[in-house]
Amino acid sequence: CGLFGILVKKKQSKNNYSLLRKDIEILTKKSEQRGSDTFGVLIKDQSKNSIFKINEDPSSALKRKDFKLFLKDELNNNSDYVSILAQTRLVTNGSKFSEKNNQPLLTENIIGVHNGIFVNLELNNENEKTKNYESISVKSDSLKFFEKLSNSSDHNNFIKNYKDILNEMRGNYTIAFALKEYDEVFIASNCGSLFYYYDKANNFFAFASEKKILIDFLKISDFIKYENIEINQSLV
Repeated sequence: CGLFGILVKKKQSKNNYSLLRKDIEILTKKSEQRGSDTFGVLIKDQSKNSIFKINEDPSSALKRKDFKLFLKDELNNNSDYVSILAQTRLVTNGSKFSEKNNQPLLTENIIGVHNGIFVNLELNNENEKTKNYESISVKSDSLKFFEKLSNSSDHNNFIKNYKDILNEMRGNYTIAFALKEYDEVFIASNCGSLFYYYDKANNFFAFASEKKILIDFLKISDFIKYENIEINQSLV
């Protein structure tokens, strides 16, 4: 799967938001090589969390009228900040015909995206072992993970709970998620498939699953000026 995100933390003009719409399109097209089964995006600001996801290849989704209207409605304002998390999905676990399995994944307290696979799928030992990964009724390993994290999302102890849950997980993961009621966005990877760029002067943060995807995006983004770019790798 391809994960990507953009975070901008300052009041933006309508023109800047139009640049973000273009950036979403660029990152979607470049990430599609990593997954083309489904597509979804979260746009978060201080007042709401808005999700668009569809069982359709990303390139086709970009052309949809309802998606263009979604971007226009959600990015055409003067929010103090905006966080964008998205995924181009390659289905490995959890049917793409199940809305709940397609990403971004929505739980009671958390919205997130995940690439990889957790091999200790049965987070509740009382559950029967999953036998048919493509059954429409079976929750994906990704959804089970975020549900577990959501149940431990008390803000006062969240970092400790988050670390403890990550330590329990077995398998490869790259994740990005947001708490519904708070501004923070968290990213992590135990396999190195997560690269990020931070422009402190402009309060601009972007990440992607591959270094090349991120660099190619930054070279053509109109939102920032490409010079002296330093790419970092997230690895836990």
